Amino acid sequence: MAGAKGLNKLRRHWVRLASIVLMRKYVGSFEPNPDVAIYVKDDAIGDFLFGTAMIRELQSRFKEVYIVCTPNVHSIALLYAQPAKILEIDKEKFDTEFTYRMEWLVKFQALRPSLVVTSSLRSSFADQIARVFSRPKIAIVSTDDPAAKKRRRAHLYTRLGAHPPDEQPDSKFLCGAHRKEHFLLEAAFEHPFDPSVSRPFLPTEGLPKVDRPLPANYFCVLPSTGDSRRTYPRGRFIELARSTIQRTGWSAVFLSADRISELESLAATERVIDLTTKTSIEESLGILAGARFTLTNETGLGHASWIMGRPTVMIMPGGNFHHFHSSDPALHAVYDKRECFDCHHHCRYHFDQRFPCVEQIPFAKIESAITNILSQAESRSRS
Repeated sequence: MAGAKGLNKLRRHWVRLASIVLMRKYVGSFEPNPDVAIYVKDDAIGDFLFGTAMIRELQSRFKEVYIVCTPNVHSIALLYAQPAKILEIDKEKFDTEFTYRMEWLVKFQALRPSLVVTSSLRSSFADQIARVFSRPKIAIVSTDDPAAKKRRRAHLYTRLGAHPPDEQPDSKFLCGAHRKEHFLLEAAFEHPFDPSVSRPFLPTEGLPKVDRPLPANYFCVLPSTGDSRRTYPRGRFIELARSTIQRTGWSAVFLSADRISELESLAATERVIDLTTKTSIEESLGILAGARFTLTNETGLGHASWIMGRPTVMIMPGGNFHHFHSSDPALHAVYDKRECFDCHHHCRYHFDQRFPCVEQIPFAKIESAITNILSQAESRSRS
């Protein structure tokens, strides 16, 4: 196993080095086009959503704005740009396949951007741009980190800076992710912005219409994440759904990219609608937009729910707590506060199992958050 990892690391290093040498020797530099900008956002859904204010600002200032993203966020990127302006990149192939990387770098050169914005130069694609195209005066804007400092070159016009750590609270910002994107926005345009400008947004008018018959009153349940270790036990999600159905008479719509075997035992009379594995991301967003509220793990679609203004009960682990713990009134975060929060999911207790900061969140605490949302909904209906 160790030998395979070593060979893979060596292959990545060779691909990176060879592409740098060949591009510099045979391709050369280019004259940047002042009308073209590129936004590199090769992250997960939640990270992409927090960067949407940057997309809007770039589009207001440049005639052509290209978004570099990974396949998992491509469908969401389509809500913000035309298909021709979205460049989907396979990060694994970019790191390991020489031909694929060279094709990408040639494509990038043909666009001739005058501004490249990325959250971090630790991104392999962004770092490659900085190394290969360092001779022209491309402004590569990134938040600062140790890796970026090491890679900075005197002849590369790069604006870097230190944004405040996530742990430092600031009432002007929703959370650490919002503060980071705000810093990036000000660095890119060398101009102060009001924090309201850098808030994430999701254009609900661009969502596809849901072609599935749904009841007038329903709430959504998102019981999955991309990492089972930070996922609240699914059985408890079903218990919470059942109790909410009994209290309200609403239906529970389960959404997930994974099949939830526990749902198979539920009768249709329980007002449970199982749409797991049956909806695209865009369809899921449309369903979330019409829900009375959302019960979710800390996941990208969960963040999309409160960004769209839907009341959202989010069960949050401690790994990136201050980074994603938003103060938006639509978000009702439930968590088990511990001194080890913000460990970036390097759990000191059970790294190979479900994180205790998620698993041990009291059931009653989540029920209380749901009760608060239901009470607020009842108060609004009376007024």
